[in-house]
Amino acid sequence: MDAVRAADHDRYLTALYAPDDKRDALFSLYAFNAEIAGIRDRIHEALPGEVRPV
Repeated sequence: MDAVRAADHDRYLTALYAPDDKRDALFSLYAFNAEIAGIRDRIHEALPGEVRPV
């Protein structure tokens, strides 16, 4: 929840309006999205960004 709050405050606020039984799943998806979105900022060479799990 804190990772989503720091990375995407708007999504954090909207997730608070979700039903309690769905909120954990939303926060998981939003945290995953924030992590994926930040890869481009952390990768400076092309090869690590092109590696895909098999």
